[in-house]
Amino acid sequence: MKSSTALLDQAQDTVQDLAETSRTRLRQVADTASDFGQRALDRVRDTGANLRDSALDARDASLDYVRDEPVKAILMAAAAGAALAAAVMMVRRSLRR
Repeated sequence: MKSSTALLDQAQDTVQDLAETSRTRLRQVADTASDFGQRALDRVRDTGANLRDSALDARDASLDYVRDEPVKAILMAAAAGAALAAAVMMVRRSLRR
């Protein structure tokens, strides 16, 4: 039969092993969470850069169109403004009723 000292030593060793295993697992979880967060930030940054590039491309294309076709551009802007004004008027009328 084991002595009580031996049993206590064995219990202490088991607790220390569990504590070390827990620390290791927690480090792994923290590292995984950190990696995941970094990848998410990288994706957000890349998406933002892509959106900015797309917006700049659209702006450049619009400016080129206005330079190449100024009359058409003015007529399109006037038509868009008229359509927007008509939509606003329709909404305002429906809200009054």
